[in-house]
Amino acid sequence: MKNNCFEVSVVFLTLNAEPYLRRNLQNIEKQTLKPVEVLVIDSESIDNTIQIAREFSFVKIINIRRTDFDHGGTRHLAVTKSIGDIIVFFSQDVEIFDIDYLQNIVSNFKDDKVAMVYGRQIPRKNATPYEKLIREFNYPELSKIKTKKDIANLGIKCFFMSDVCSAYRRNIYYLLGGFEQLTLISEDMLIATKAIMNDYKIIYDAHSTVYHSHSYSFMQELRRNFDIGVFLKMYKEYYSNIRVNTEGIELVKYVCFGLIKHFLILHCFIFLYICVGKFVGNKIGLYYNRIPKRIIMYLTSNKNYWNRYFEKQRMGNK
Repeated sequence: MKNNCFEVSVVFLTLNAEPYLRRNLQNIEKQTLKPVEVLVIDSESIDNTIQIAREFSFVKIINIRRTDFDHGGTRHLAVTKSIGDIIVFFSQDVEIFDIDYLQNIVSNFKDDKVAMVYGRQIPRKNATPYEKLIREFNYPELSKIKTKKDIANLGIKCFFMSDVCSAYRRNIYYLLGGFEQLTLISEDMLIATKAIMNDYKIIYDAHSTVYHSHSYSFMQELRRNFDIGVFLKMYKEYYSNIRVNTEGIELVKYVCFGLIKHFLILHCFIFLYICVGKFVGNKIGLYYNRIPKRIIMYLTSNKNYWNRYFEKQRMGNK
């Protein structure tokens, strides 16, 4: 089905996605805007992911090796294998509940300058109090259009984009060069940066909603933010002159105030402890090129990327 002459492809990237996949595919089947196709790109799941996907006749399954998965490269594969004018991505652990989700997110592309859109992530009921506040801060109730003129005011937040639930306009995607083929993390933020710098628009649509939240441990946050620090260093040509730290400080203030307001003092201390992990990981990541390989492999949350990175370096030195 088309919306304003747009054909829509839906993509799920999966690895042992059994807990959520059936419900999400059932919801896609009920959407008021029907996609022209649904792709499940699976990285050698060992649970019932593939069997569940096969229950739905409209699903096309693409199998890749787990070692070949890459945040940017695999999503680029999805684009090349899809046919839609708009490609809608979901991470495997979202919970789609709104049958108008596709209708809502695709409606943003009426403006030809809109390159990409990301939706609102509502925390699950079992999310920790500080995770709920983090989601409130990052995904507020009001939608927003972001352009190059917002960089001065928003800083790095201007480039914020999330492939947890996102949509891309195919023709602009290719004009921007697509996702990087080997990406440690933040493939969404990188292509969003290119879009903004090329005078396109990014929309945060608060009406396109899914349930999604995580409760990461200290070490998980340290490792994720180590990778973010590496990312910022690797692409310093984009971010070296962009205000970065202010947004993090505002997040900490927002969450701590919210927790204290509800007398959740213990959760406030836990949140601050987690923030130490984020801060330390990020700062170490900025100096990744001075760190031995074995330490990097301990600190990263994406060992697959680094294995391929070091192999590429080794081959280049031959």
